[in-house]
Amino acid sequence: MSLDSAPEIFDSSSFCPVTGGQHQPIYDVARGQLVCSACGLVLEENIVDTGREWRSFSQDEEVEKSRVGGRVTSKVHDGGLHTEIGRARVKNERLRKIFSKLSAINRGARVRPQDRKLVSMLHIMNQEVSKLGLPETVKDTAGNIIRELLNKKLATRFSNHKILILATIYYAAKINGYPLPFQELMDKDGYPLDVEKERLWWEALNRVQLAMKSLNLRPKVSSINYVPQIASRLNLSQKVATKASELVTAVERRGLGSGKSKVSLAASAVYIMSVLFDEKKTQKEVASVVKLTEVSIRNRYREIIESFDIIVKL
Repeated sequence: MSLDSAPEIFDSSSFCPVTGGQHQPIYDVARGQLVCSACGLVLEENIVDTGREWRSFSQDEEVEKSRVGGRVTSKVHDGGLHTEIGRARVKNERLRKIFSKLSAINRGARVRPQDRKLVSMLHIMNQEVSKLGLPETVKDTAGNIIRELLNKKLATRFSNHKILILATIYYAAKINGYPLPFQELMDKDGYPLDVEKERLWWEALNRVQLAMKSLNLRPKVSSINYVPQIASRLNLSQKVATKASELVTAVERRGLGSGKSKVSLAASAVYIMSVLFDEKKTQKEVASVVKLTEVSIRNRYREIIESFDIIVKL
């Protein structure tokens, strides 16, 4: 017998007259009855079950049988509010072809001519976020920024939409607390780094910042967020990552990180702790995993050891 606590819709008149309503009644879902938990008296029966009429035994069945869609999301152009015509479970070949054709027509009707650019940019964004292994929240944030770029006409007259989308992902990840090294994204668009590409990147970042300002979005990332990722890429122990995080926190409290690259600060702290805990990595190795120059790591490293009187024996 499947028993649940009594639904809130039952009032005090449903309480047991024998026990005086001192015990909470139990709802028998299988029989549609309300039963006193103390004496077993049936208080109400033939209660209408307002739940679903089907059962599922796996996540796939749950999705397949459900007649409601997913949550509203910004990662698709229509927010996820659309009708889908699934595969017809019929043996008749002619009917299956009809359902297949209706499904194709429905997919085509979902996209209005004025939404084609948005659909194209969102498609690329979803692919890139999935490749980077970032969560769905980043997709939602990036989708909102892309919509704002198009609404404010900030995406017009920009020759490389791939760079604009990667710049959007860069800021969307920072807003959700998942930092990405900027230089790593610069190498993902498939074009060699030159003066023109660098100019496009800075212009893309400026346009995305304008869109974020309109949406009142701000990054929530500090240098400490980069430490676990850098330590993991260098195959360093958890002890090194923890102490590097503590060092970064101390540096930021003193205001030494103001106006400096957060990635270089985190990488320098990891480098120092790798040497102190005898898991030494070279400055070249550390610089390579964050796509920075050795000079950047060396400058931050010297500033840190001089400010904290740390003695590093190389």
